[in-house]
Amino acid sequence: MNDLPESEIIKEVKKGDKEMFGLLVEKYSDRVFSYFIRFLGDRDEALNLTSEVFFKAFKGIKNFNEDKEFFPWLIKIARNEGINFMRKNKVYEELETDKFTEENYFERDVMLEDALKKLNENDREILLLFYQQDLSYDEIANILNISLENVKVRIFRAKEKLRKLLYKEVDNGREI
Repeated sequence: MNDLPESEIIKEVKKGDKEMFGLLVEKYSDRVFSYFIRFLGDRDEALNLTSEVFFKAFKGIKNFNEDKEFFPWLIKIARNEGINFMRKNKVYEELETDKFTEENYFERDVMLEDALKKLNENDREILLLFYQQDLSYDEIANILNISLENVKVRIFRAKEKLRKLLYKEVDNGREI
């Protein structure tokens, strides 16, 4: 990104400066895309939803509270788009496990992807927000509209489920 602080960029975007919004897209598009690719496991849908998130963010930026951080606000839009997509396409409860075809992943990464897909949506989502998006417990609580304690419990339980899935893979002859 350029030398301008993000808060200044957002002020310009609120005035309608599309080029400044392009700086935000440049900064965050990979993170939003990565969130979708891990959440949905479909590259084409991840690209479509990433575009939709930035379109909605641009339309809604006038309502953005400048006292808050931008990325948690953006990822909340992404989360809502992902859930809407899953509900609309009737994959809310169960994702296909054979859709992820990204090449050049090491075996361990493939196993992690497979294990994540076997988790229910809530467990997968909270782990992705915490580990992949590097959000704090407070930010996750705000995005999911749950208490801080609930975030901690859900992350702990989801990590345990993921660990069990990964160890099951090792027991079946694949190594992590």
